[in-house]
Amino acid sequence: MKKAMNFNNARENLSDLKKAMDKAGIPFWLTAGALLGAIRENDFIGNDNDLDVGIFIDDFHEKSFVENLKAAGFKIMRRLGKYEKNLQYIAKRDGIAIDFYFFYKKKKHMYYTAHFRRGPATFKYTYQKMREYSFFDTKYLIPENPELYLKENYGKQWRIPNKKWTWVLSCNIRRTTLINWLRIARQWVLYYLKLL
Repeated sequence: MKKAMNFNNARENLSDLKKAMDKAGIPFWLTAGALLGAIRENDFIGNDNDLDVGIFIDDFHEKSFVENLKAAGFKIMRRLGKYEKNLQYIAKRDGIAIDFYFFYKKKKHMYYTAHFRRGPATFKYTYQKMREYSFFDTKYLIPENPELYLKENYGKQWRIPNKKWTWVLSCNIRRTTLINWLRIARQWVLYYLKLL
C-alpha cells in the first residue's frame, strides 16, 4: 500500500496548482479523493496518496498547461491516452502526484479514463456544471451537486470512511480491460463476503 501524502505539501501544491492553472486560463475542479475529502472531511482523506483534479477537454490548452505547470515547479511524469478520447496527465512535486483526468461530455453524461498498470478504465458521471467551494481558504471548483457525483463514484455509503476502498469498487466503471474486469469481480466478491 502506498504511503499517505504530507498534507502540508498537498495544500501548498493544490494552491500553487490553482495559481498556475489560472495563469493558463484552464479551469479545473476537485474530483475523486480530493473531492471526497473536501466534502466529507473538510480536509484530505487520511490515507490518500495523491491529488485528483478534473478538466473538461474543451477547456484544455496543452501548451499553456505544460508551460505553467513547469513554471510552478511541477514535473510532468506521464502523458497517457489520446487527446480525442482518453487523455490523462500525471504530474509531481514534493513527492505528491497529481492526477489530471480529462472529462469528455456526451449528452447528459461526462466521462474520463484512468490509465492503470493493467489497462485503462473509463468512468461515467451525470454531467454537471461546476461551482465554487471554499477549501483551505481558497475557492476551488467542484461539481454543482457533489453528493450525486460522490454517490456515482463511491456508492451510497460514500459518507462512511473505508480505508480498504480501491478504484475497482467504483460504481461507475463503464469500460476497461478483461483483466481489470476480473479484478473488479474479485474485489466485489471479497467485499460482500466481509459484509456477511
